[in-house]
Amino acid sequence: MKNFYLFLILIFLFLFSNGNLSLAAGTTEQTNYWFRDDDGSEAEATGYGASDALVNENIMNVFGGTNLRIRISFKAASSDVVISPRIEYKEAINCDGGGWSAITASSDNFKLESSPNFNDGASTAQQISSGQFISGQILESTNPASSTTIPKNKSTEYEWSIKLSEAIQNDATYAFRISDGGVALNTYSACALLTTKLTAVPDTGVVWSQTDYWFRDDDGSETTASGLTVQNILKNTPLQIHDQNVYNAIREFRLRFALRANNDVGAIKPRLEFKSGKDGCSDSGGWQILGANTKAEFVLRDSPNIFNNTPTTQQLTAGPGFTPGLFLDAQNSSSDFSVVARNGKIEYEWSLKNAVNELAEMGPDNVYYFRLTNDGAPLSLYSACPNLLFGLTPAGQPTEIRFSGQAYPESVITIYAKDSNVKFPIKQEEIKSSDGAFDISYTGILPNVYNYILTIADKEGKSSQIKSYSLDVYANSLVLKNIFAPPTLGMLKPAVVKSDSVSAAGYGSPGSEIGYEVDDGVINGKTNVEKDGTYKITFDAAGLNSGEHRLKTRQVAGYFGLRKSDWSPVVIFTIYDLQNPKADFNGDGKINIQDAGIFLTRWYSKDDDKKMKNDLNGDGKINISDFSVFMKAFWASPLK
Repeated sequence: MKNFYLFLILIFLFLFSNGNLSLAAGTTEQTNYWFRDDDGSEAEATGYGASDALVNENIMNVFGGTNLRIRISFKAASSDVVISPRIEYKEAINCDGGGWSAITASSDNFKLESSPNFNDGASTAQQISSGQFISGQILESTNPASSTTIPKNKSTEYEWSIKLSEAIQNDATYAFRISDGGVALNTYSACALLTTKLTAVPDTGVVWSQTDYWFRDDDGSETTASGLTVQNILKNTPLQIHDQNVYNAIREFRLRFALRANNDVGAIKPRLEFKSGKDGCSDSGGWQILGANTKAEFVLRDSPNIFNNTPTTQQLTAGPGFTPGLFLDAQNSSSDFSVVARNGKIEYEWSLKNAVNELAEMGPDNVYYFRLTNDGAPLSLYSACPNLLFGLTPAGQPTEIRFSGQAYPESVITIYAKDSNVKFPIKQEEIKSSDGAFDISYTGILPNVYNYILTIADKEGKSSQIKSYSLDVYANSLVLKNIFAPPTLGMLKPAVVKSDSVSAAGYGSPGSEIGYEVDDGVINGKTNVEKDGTYKITFDAAGLNSGEHRLKTRQVAGYFGLRKSDWSPVVIFTIYDLQNPKADFNGDGKINIQDAGIFLTRWYSKDDDKKMKNDLNGDGKINISDFSVFMKAFWASPLK
C-alpha cells in the first residue's frame, strides 16, 4: 500500500512539474549554438554578419534594431527527458547563475520577431551538433516551445528569430541559453554570447543628416552658456566678424551639432572637420580634421565649463527620440560609436580656439565651414552648415527689421532671414504679455538678404501660419505693425468613430473669438479664447462621411468682428466606423497592431484584473471567443 501511495505522489509531482522531475543530475546539456542572419530558409540562412559566423562563434558589432536568428542544440545524456525549451538572455559573460529573462514579443532588449524565411513552428531538419538527432522547431512567436521528449543520448535543435531593441545598451555582452520552462539545464558546455560594442560603421539603410548647429560662448555649462558674441546668436545662425575687438572676444568658443538618423537605426562616431572656401558642407575637397594640425586656424581647447566625454542632455532639436551625445574638448572623435534609433537625434559639442591672432591674417572675406563626418565618411545630407565669415570691412549698412502685433501668451516669436533657398534665425523672443502683444526688432548687417520670415509657436510647439515679407530696399528696413497672428491648431484625436465627437485645440489671443470650418464650410462654428490663450473646439462626427476631413481656424476680434486673422494651417482628421470600440485598447481611434500587442500582453498576464480587460464579449470569461471578437474588429478596421 505504501508503494501505491508513493506511486501516486510521483505521478502528481510529475504532472505539476511539467516533466522536470525526470531531470536527474547530468541528464541535459546545451552543446552548440549558431548566430545566423535571417536571410534564408533553415537550410540556406548564413552565419551572422559579413564574417559569416561559425557554429559556437560569439558575435560582436551588433547594434540596436538588428534582426537575426539563434540556433541552440541540447541533448539528453543519461536518460529520456521531457522538456519545454525556452530561450532566455541576460547581460553576462557566461551561462551561470540567475537573473535570466525569457525572450518574448515585448521583452526589453531582445524581442521575438516574425521572419519571411520560414513557417512558424516548422520542424528543424538540419543539424549543427553531432550524433543522433530528433527534430526541434524553428520559431518566431512562441517561447517557450511546446513540451517535447528527448530520448537518451539524442540531441535536438531549436531556432528563434529575434530582434535587438533599438534602445539596447551599447558596449554590453549578453548570454543566451535554453532552459526547461525557466528551470536551468544541468550543463552549459556552450554558452552563446553577443556583444553590442561597435568597432566599425555598420551597413544599414540609415541616412545621416546634419540638421542644426549653434555657435556658443564658452561662458557656462550646457544649460547656461549663451550664444556667441554680444548678439547672443541663435541656433543655425552664421556669423560675420568685421571688427578686431569682436574677433578677439570670440577666439575661444563652442560649437554644437545636432544629427538625425533617417529611415533606419544607425551608429555614429562623429569627427569634426573645417575648411575655408565658398562651397559649403557637401563639397568633398579641402577639409581639415580638427586637431590633426596644431598650427591650423582652429584647434581643440580645454574648457573650464565642460568635461571631456561627458554626455549631452539638452536639445537643439525639440521632440522625442533624443540620444545623448558627448562634450569634447580634448579629442575630436569619441572612442566608441553611439547607436541612434530610427529617425532619432543625437547632439555633440566641441570646445574650440581660433589660433590666428589677427583678423587681417584670416584673409579678406574668408568663410570657414564646419561639418561632421561619420568616422571620416561624409554624411548623406548637410541641411545646416555652420560658417564664420571674416572680413576687414563691414559689408553694407545695418538693416532694420521690426514686427509688432498680437499673438498668444508664452509663445515664441522668431525672425528668419532668407538668402536664396537657405533661411536662418536672426532674432527670437518669448512673448511675456498676458494678452499676447509683441514687439520684436533686429538691427544688423545682412548683405544681399531681401526676404524675412516671421514664425510664431505656442508653448506646446505648434506653429501658426508662416508668412514671408520683403525688405524695402530703398529704406533698407522692414516694419510691420498691427499683426494679428493666426491661431495654432492641433487635433486631440486624429481619428474618431462616428459615435464620438471631434475635438481640436490650440492657442489664440485672449478675449478673441475663434471661427472654424470643416471642409471649407460643410460644418462651421465658433468658440472663445480663454484668459491663458487656450481654446477648444468640439463637434459631433455623426454629420460627416467616413474618410478624411480638413479643419482650419482663424481669430476674430474688434467691433462687428471686423478684425480677422489669416486662417491657421489646415489639420486632417479621419472618421470611420469601428465594429467593436472596446477593442481599441489604447484609445487612439484605431484598431491596429498596437492594440493586438496589448491584447496578447493581457492574454498571457498573470494579473487577473489585466486579463479580464480582454473580455470583449462580456461573458465574464477569457477564452477563444474573445480572441475571435478582437480579430473580427481588427480586420474590419480600415486603419489597421
